[in-house]
Amino acid sequence: MKKRFFLKNLAVFLLPIMVPMILLGSLSIAVLQRYIKNEISSSHIRQLNQTKEHLELMLNEMDSLILTLDNHSKINNVLGNLLENQLPKYEDLVPGEMLQAFLNAPANARPYIHSIYAYYRNDHGLFVSSNVGVANLNSYWDTGWYDGYRNHDGKAEIWTEPRNIKQYSFEKNAKRIVTVYRRLHTRDGMIALNLSRDYIEDILRSLAVSSEQCVLIFNENGQLLLAAACRTT
Repeated sequence: MKKRFFLKNLAVFLLPIMVPMILLGSLSIAVLQRYIKNEISSSHIRQLNQTKEHLELMLNEMDSLILTLDNHSKINNVLGNLLENQLPKYEDLVPGEMLQAFLNAPANARPYIHSIYAYYRNDHGLFVSSNVGVANLNSYWDTGWYDGYRNHDGKAEIWTEPRNIKQYSFEKNAKRIVTVYRRLHTRDGMIALNLSRDYIEDILRSLAVSSEQCVLIFNENGQLLLAAACRTT
């Protein structure tokens, strides 16, 4: 009897206290969970914005190339004459070296740029490379970009493609790049901006909120361009 009486009174005493505590605890947990969720969402949005800003900064390199090689009539004509003549004239050599220097400057100054190619349609398979100047598709070590340009379906002005390239056959590991293609308006041709995937992925990893976060970037065809901080099982 005493035990039952004690438990009954204890329940009567604790019930008015426990109910508000449970309600307040549940409310606190819900508020805390919502706060954490909002903070995580905000941090992810900040990271995505930072990723977008970095990628846009890299892609802005294409704008200066287009302004010079496509919109500047004199430079456009010089490059066109240079590529249309299988044996360039002496007066074309100096402008050709200047064009190579123009392409080489951003390629050397920006660690995320591997190389830059400028191509106008011609009968000799010639193009200008930031690495060597005037090059020939029949002998140059990297011609996958040309295949990607000629085989591209549609009339897109700009598109991207992941590629693996090797300059020498004895290289153990291929260089992983993303090629950004941009069609020209004044001529049948394009500019290929080759970006280093490893360098960009390192930047994306530095922006990650946690080590378990995974950032994946695909192109318009669903091809994986960049993957950062992704754990493999």
